[in-house]
Amino acid sequence: MHVFNLDPAVEHFNNPVAMDIRELISLDDVMEELGMRSNGGLIYCMEHLKENLDDWLAEELDNYLDDDYLGFYHPGEFMVKDRKG
Repeated sequence: MHVFNLDPAVEHFNNPVAMDIRELISLDDVMEELGMRSNGGLIYCMEHLKENLDDWLAEELDNYLDDDYLGFYHPGEFMVKDRKG
């Protein structure tokens, strides 16, 4: 199984991850550079991921076979999921 981290706020994992959103954008960087708090920064990170789905995420997923098991670790905050319907 390959685990993909899509949570820009996670600090560490007990096991290695195959792909990490923090290589694209991290919550700490957004908060520091844009002066956002954690909730606004998390929404910003998710919108940035959405804008880069075809480039970054699709390119990363191309490295795996159809029969590989992929697990996605994502933010659990309700407000991120409910932000824009």
